Amino acid sequence: MKNADFQFILDKTMSMIGVWGGKLISMAGRINLVKSILLSIPTFHSTLSLVPKQVLNEVEKLSRSFIWNKSDGNAGLHYVNWEVMCKPKKFGGLGINPCSKKYGHLRAKLAWMYGQQKDSLMHKILFPKYGPINGGEAARRRGSVTWKILCNGEKYLKPIVRWSVGNGRSIQAYKDIWLLDKSFERCHTFVNSMEDFNQAVDKFIINGEWDVMELQKHFGMELVQMIKTIKI
Repeated sequence: MKNADFQFILDKTMSMIGVWGGKLISMAGRINLVKSILLSIPTFHSTLSLVPKQVLNEVEKLSRSFIWNKSDGNAGLHYVNWEVMCKPKKFGGLGINPCSKKYGHLRAKLAWMYGQQKDSLMHKILFPKYGPINGGEAARRRGSVTWKILCNGEKYLKPIVRWSVGNGRSIQAYKDIWLLDKSFERCHTFVNSMEDFNQAVDKFIINGEWDVMELQKHFGMELVQMIKTIKI
C-alpha cells in the first residue's frame, strides 16, 4: 500500500485542526488535544497495517504546527524542539507520544499472541508457512504484510521477555535473554568469548540437566551457580 491509500488519515487530521484552529485555545489546551486526539488518529491503522512512515511524520508535522501556530492562522515560532517535547515530564519534556515511534510497541502485543495462543486462527494459518517468529533477519524480510507486522512486533517484544528453558534449541545463549533481565551480548561480564555467537543453550544441557563442566568453560562460577538454579 502507498501513501495515497492512507490519505484519509491526513484528511481527518487536517479536518480536526481546521475545526480547532479558529478558536481561542491556550497553549496547554493545544498540547492536550495533540496528545489525546491528533496523535491517536493513526494508532489503529499503524498497528495493523504497514502505514508508510512519511504519513506518520506528516501527522506529527501537522501537530507541531497546530501547537505553535497563531490563532489567526499565521505560522508561529517553534520555541522547543519536538524531540524534547516528546520526552517524559520527569526528563523535561511534555510526555507527548509520537505516532511514528509507538506502533512497534503496539505490534508487540500481536507478536505475543502469536507465540502464546497456538490455538488461534492466526497461528494455525501462519505457523505452517513461516514457523516460529524468531526466524532471523531472512525470515523477517520475506512473507506477507501480516508476517512482517508480527516480526516488527517481535523486535520490540524481545528485550522485555525472558525465555523459559526447555530443550534450549531455540535460545541463543549469547543474544537472547534467558538469565536475569539482560542478554550476555549487552552484559558479558564473567562470560568467556564464544567461538560461535549463535550457539544455542542446548549445548549446556545433557539428559535434561545442566552440564556443569560445559558451563564452566564459558561462564564464571557466579553465573554457573545462577544458571544451575534455572529449572529446565
